[in-house]
Amino acid sequence: DKDHTTGLDAFVALASIIQEDIFLMRATPEHPEGYVFVAGASCFSFDPVKRKNKGLLSLHEPVPWYPEMAAAVRRAFDNLNVDRPLYRANFAFQNFDDVITTDVPWHPRFEERIAADELDAKAGHTSYFDTTQPVPTTPEGAKELYVRVEYETLTRLPINDDFILFTVKTYVDKLDEFPKDAKLALLEGLQRADDGQKSYKSIDTPELYEALISYLSL
Repeated sequence: DKDHTTGLDAFVALASIIQEDIFLMRATPEHPEGYVFVAGASCFSFDPVKRKNKGLLSLHEPVPWYPEMAAAVRRAFDNLNVDRPLYRANFAFQNFDDVITTDVPWHPRFEERIAADELDAKAGHTSYFDTTQPVPTTPEGAKELYVRVEYETLTRLPINDDFILFTVKTYVDKLDEFPKDAKLALLEGLQRADDGQKSYKSIDTPELYEALISYLSL
């Protein structure tokens, strides 16, 4: 039935049959940031309600290096072709094996975190650490961490081409199960990370960072 495969019905149907979280950005010339977050269906990555009607710069406010790349991102959105989607990946560390981030209201321990007044104070920053659980401070503890990888795609819709579909597929794997070459690649990346990057990847506590570096150096 066509009525159930268009508009909001199609969006909900798509969200129910794929593993990705899905979101819609809309080109909005009158908005100073060019593109606005207009809809989302999320289970794992972040709460779309917090991001509704935000522009590109506002959405990326917690990303420490975004202001320097904002113009390039805007050009990438403007030049995105229907038949040539873009993709990228990022990673962070977490101290639990859930694929659901701990700052969304549907996380099992969300209420516990509120009660403990331990929600991440960084505006808009999705926390990748469960602050109700221990944070490692030794190499032995660091090996118990998990690596969270989010694969993201951007696709311009072929009919309503002022809309861009943004998808996020999330994987969580135990750090200790990574092969040696992958651990060395992580080590090299972390050794180059500045304070803003460490914070964004949830490893800005000096004891945690040093424990992770020591473990990856073994």
